[in-house]
Amino acid sequence: MPSQVVNRYQQTQMASIAPVYGYSTMSAGTVGMRAAVVTFAGDRTVLDDKARGLIKAAADAFMARGAGYIRVVGHASSRSMDVSAERHMELDFDHSQARATAVAQALIKAGVPADKVLVEAVGDSAPVQAVGADSDRSAEIFLQG
Repeated sequence: MPSQVVNRYQQTQMASIAPVYGYSTMSAGTVGMRAAVVTFAGDRTVLDDKARGLIKAAADAFMARGAGYIRVVGHASSRSMDVSAERHMELDFDHSQARATAVAQALIKAGVPADKVLVEAVGDSAPVQAVGADSDRSAEIFLQG
């Protein structure tokens, strides 16, 4: 396995996110309240109108709190592709990073200060639970602190 892929994979494994409905233990050891799960169709990383509405509601909830951080955790599907295991891990990481980044940019556009937005990509190493069939192709939004 190329060292760059191994390092990316190890970073996702070290994240140790264990989501449950409503709350998640974050890699930094803090607990956050899940504000939304933004799902993406297929391999897409583009936000649709439903996603923008969820993001706006999460931004409003964050702004109403007046403090803390908002964390975005990007996920990817663990479904097999016709590529090597190394390439699969790299693609999953890239997709999860792109999804988290798209959501983070939309949160900032909705008024959340950029220095209050934390972004994390976990590939398919930490599946989302209890939110539906496309939840592995998603980005979770958590309110922290």
